[in-house]
Amino acid sequence: MKLLCGFLMTILLCGVCASARERASDSSSALPSDTESLRVYLGTMLQAYQAGDTATFNQLANDLKLPSSDQWFRKSFGPDQVSTMNEKYDQSFQAFRSRLAKNFEKAGNVGTEVILEARNSKPLKGTSSSPTAPIPKVNIEIHSYRCVLTVQGKPRIEWMDSYVVVDGSLRYIGQGAFPFWGGPLIIKANS
Repeated sequence: MKLLCGFLMTILLCGVCASARERASDSSSALPSDTESLRVYLGTMLQAYQAGDTATFNQLANDLKLPSSDQWFRKSFGPDQVSTMNEKYDQSFQAFRSRLAKNFEKAGNVGTEVILEARNSKPLKGTSSSPTAPIPKVNIEIHSYRCVLTVQGKPRIEWMDSYVVVDGSLRYIGQGAFPFWGGPLIIKANS
């Protein structure tokens, strides 16, 4: 009986892994472009992670990274900011990918549901961004999403990430409601 249960569990995990790999096989055409497609994309990443398919998880995560970031930063901030922005972006992206893996690990359940909610990424009244934060030379529209993993019998796992649209697809740009270069908010005190 134990042998049969082990065999059936192996078949189930192989099926989940193959399903996640199939969905990720043409990830360039499956990149998210809106709230619903990002929810499905994160769900595919979750399935790959839970099936132990780290190659698919990493591929899908890496596909959310800015393509040709040198060019994007040059256009958005100017040539003098490229190397600094690339270095900070790479650090932020590595933290993003690690946090996703930790959140998916905490969920630890094949029945986990991914819920996504678009959030307003405008600063709160009475706050301003850090005076040391670089200022873009072009308007950059930031799309922030609150992500929630719900697992029966466990507390909800929540976080927020921000994205920009590049070539029609959402690409990671920062943890929380603001881009990685935004720095901490400064709260203005009433006099």
